[in-house]
Amino acid sequence: MKRRSPLPSITSPASIASIVSSPSSASTGGGEQSAAGTSSASASASGLGLGSSGSTFEGVVIDGVAMGTASPQLGESLHHSDRGSMQARAAALASSKKAFISLLADWICVVLLAGISIGIEKGSPFQRYITEGEVWMYSYPLKGNTYPSWAILPGCFLLPLVAITGCHFARRACSRKSQPVAVGGWSSLHSALLGLSMSIAFTLFVTTTVKLMVGRPRPDFIARCFGGEIPPEIPWRVPGYPACTGDEAKIAEGRKSFPSGHSSIAFAGLLYLTLYLADFLGVFSDGKTP
Repeated sequence: MKRRSPLPSITSPASIASIVSSPSSASTGGGEQSAAGTSSASASASGLGLGSSGSTFEGVVIDGVAMGTASPQLGESLHHSDRGSMQARAAALASSKKAFISLLADWICVVLLAGISIGIEKGSPFQRYITEGEVWMYSYPLKGNTYPSWAILPGCFLLPLVAITGCHFARRACSRKSQPVAVGGWSSLHSALLGLSMSIAFTLFVTTTVKLMVGRPRPDFIARCFGGEIPPEIPWRVPGYPACTGDEAKIAEGRKSFPSGHSSIAFAGLLYLTLYLADFLGVFSDGKTP
């Protein structure tokens, strides 16, 4: 094998062929070997895609075959491409971290609002002045709640949660059929459940706070005040404040009539579900109203 001198920059397969077929680069064997060298060189250059694009080709001829490497511009372009992809991955990672921190902050707010509401609910409400003319408004017999308190969570939170989750999976199932519909990923379900949780937690916080600030007596306050019985004549500790003898916890609960916890929690959960179903069914789409 004979090593030839380095070739100058070549910009086309024809230049490679002319150098390979020249007398100075030909080996023993005559025209047949030169023709083979020309064919190999042309194929090498065209295979690299350098002749038509104008890129330079530098190398040596070994046994009639042009051997070379592409110009530095190709390496620089590959370097820039790798650096761009790395920057894109870094930007995506930073964006995902910001999104995670934002969602975590939202759930922390939900938990804090719910925890604060449960904590202050045990506080002492404002003792509102009661005139003798208002006594009849608070002299109803003591009875249990028409809608029990234990049913608030299943009816106003768990029911919307199950309905929203079911609608999400139903939409995903429809998207796989002949008439696909627009469907979001898991982030859309997460956002819907986060909105429901925030609606319930914020409403609970506002309701509990206002209850303690207002201190409006319940309709059965007098019965609570005297152990379930309504005396024929109300004894007063001082004007405007009955001399209650009943259970302190029941008396304090009797001063939390406004706003209604049942009504506000039901409104927060079921109104949210109503708006979600309206969007799910496309009630307000295309500028149409029901």
